[in-house]
Amino acid sequence: MLRTLIETAPTTIVSRAAGWVAGLPVPRVMRSTLWGAMANAMGIDLSEALGEPAEWTTFDQFFTRRLRNDSRPLEAMGQGAMLAPCDGVLADFGRADASLGLSAKGSTGSLATWLGEETLPWRQPHFAVVGVGGGECDRVHSPIAG
Repeated sequence: MLRTLIETAPTTIVSRAAGWVAGLPVPRVMRSTLWGAMANAMGIDLSEALGEPAEWTTFDQFFTRRLRNDSRPLEAMGQGAMLAPCDGVLADFGRADASLGLSAKGSTGSLATWLGEETLPWRQPHFAVVGVGGGECDRVHSPIAG
């Protein structure tokens, strides 16, 4: 019944409800067991995480956990692999121009809307949309600030 409700409810309502639940505190005595069970069910390798799971106080912190710097070495990726700033499935990619419409979390806008007009002078911009699923780490990782 819950699945039917989630699948038929407007995505905005489902997203806001999930955000509210994600911010609820989890009692310390439940954290290690809960995070371990969720990791096992979703195929998450908690050994990649920075810090201890018992430190994560909310579902949001579980899903946006920081990764150790050595957890995913580039050398192990192999030739032809795509390097992305987050876990997920490649949903779309291609050449970008100022009029390109991109969608994320129910919002659509042009490249200029998302990135700002000052980013448009690129010579050959490309884009990739990575869809994050339940078992993936939702944090965006970047080797540079910004």
